[in-house]
Amino acid sequence: MFDIIEKDKLVCHLEKDNKKPITKFLKTLKPDGYFINIPQNKFSQLGISDTIGVFNGRFFAFETKSKAGKPTALQRLFLRLVTTAGGIGGVTKTVADVKELLNLGSRYPLPGNIEQWFNKLVTIYSKFCTTQKQVLKLLKRWNKYHSPRLTDEVLESIIIKMK
Repeated sequence: MFDIIEKDKLVCHLEKDNKKPITKFLKTLKPDGYFINIPQNKFSQLGISDTIGVFNGRFFAFETKSKAGKPTALQRLFLRLVTTAGGIGGVTKTVADVKELLNLGSRYPLPGNIEQWFNKLVTIYSKFCTTQKQVLKLLKRWNKYHSPRLTDEVLESIIIKMK
């Protein structure tokens, strides 16, 4: 899906210098993806990853670190929660790390069944989409890249539940 080139492997000593190329790459994911960088300040929720978003119908969370940086226990817990729920989560230092995580996430089907994913999809998409049309568009993209596939009945019931 994403080819990793030598430039993608460049890692910097400062976290903010690693975030810049990662953010630049993530901006290229539209319209199949959407992301936000979470500002880290005294009002931030501890443990939440630096970058969260959705790509091809799958939630992701990336914790960006410097060359020698390591995630805190709360950050590791948050990433574990994301991956347990079927999302893509990991510690990133380079664009290559992000591409590798997105490539892995798109190759493997989600565990479980439709019923387990129904409420998770509603929750995730209702936070990122403002209209039912946007939700339906993302869910149809979900069917293109993931299994289990959502039936038309499930798609319609998601839209009804969001009203």
